[in-house]
Amino acid sequence: MDVGLTGFIGMLLFVAVLLAIRWIRVIKINSTKQVEQNEEIINLLRRQQ
Repeated sequence: MDVGLTGFIGMLLFVAVLLAIRWIRVIKINSTKQVEQNEEIINLLRRQQ
């Protein structure tokens, strides 16, 4: 296999891993925010009763 092609494939894999890590991080942040919002909603509903 050509060295340039190997380097290109390696770079693509590296970028794919970085994007996957970023995507997982964004999902984690959003799910944490969702949990906080759900807790606020539950507290508001309990106060109404």
